[in-house]
Amino acid sequence: MEYTELTINIVPKSVQSFRMGRYGGYQDKKVVAYKKEIRRQAEEALGENWEPFSCMVVIDELIFMFPLPKNTPKYVIQSVESGFIYYRESTPDLEDNMAKGLFDALNGLLMEDDKQIVESRLRRKIFTAGEPGIYLKCHPMNYDQKAQMKELQRCLH
Repeated sequence: MEYTELTINIVPKSVQSFRMGRYGGYQDKKVVAYKKEIRRQAEEALGENWEPFSCMVVIDELIFMFPLPKNTPKYVIQSVESGFIYYRESTPDLEDNMAKGLFDALNGLLMEDDKQIVESRLRRKIFTAGEPGIYLKCHPMNYDQKAQMKELQRCLH
């Protein structure tokens, strides 16, 4: 199985896709800039010959790496620098909104549409002593996996 891996060097953010204003809907300028930067780095990493996935996609790993907060105790900083993984707590909807911004930016580039994502196996939010960023590892769903999904759907109904 061939995996596609992307590392985006950006501080992850929770994204609200759309807002309503007095004169209709709009998207915040900071959100637009955030998505453009993700897309720029992904285009660079994938290369000009990349063809978006046209089939279903499985997300094997999605890791959001945050900088340590300024008020982090020294012992935590030292443990993170020595390799200890320090997880960031958040609500599930925050996690979905972080993934939403990433997948919106990758629409038409990594995959034709983010509706093609059928499974997301591992999501983590961690603090890092190094560079903040987003790590994504995915692969196109093969025939055997499609057959398994159909069998599972059949059993559930």
